[in-house]
Amino acid sequence: MAKNDKSIYSALAANILKAITKFVAGGFSNNSSMISQGIHSLIDTINQILLLQGLERSKKPSDKIIPFGALDGLAPVLIGLLLVFESAIIAGESRSLLVGEGIAPEIQKK
Repeated sequence: MAKNDKSIYSALAANILKAITKFVAGGFSNNSSMISQGIHSLIDTINQILLLQGLERSKKPSDKIIPFGALDGLAPVLIGLLLVFESAIIAGESRSLLVGEGIAPEIQKK
């Protein structure tokens, strides 16, 4: 494992722990903001996994069919799609909270 990979693995472990902690805290407190932060940490974790896959595949020698590596153009597109997906989830949750259809309608009735 290279020195750069070690920092990515450390950040990956930290994001997994952050995601679990935020989901548990959001579930116990019924806090949609904490749950959306858990989603954000989960997406960050998936992004780091894609980054590690891209780094591993980039170490392979190029060939005639794929001269720059298999994930050269695919990994950034997948990461971008994940970020759009994450934004859509958070925007949908925000919209539902603003119009009164939130995660915990029993709290809003009080």
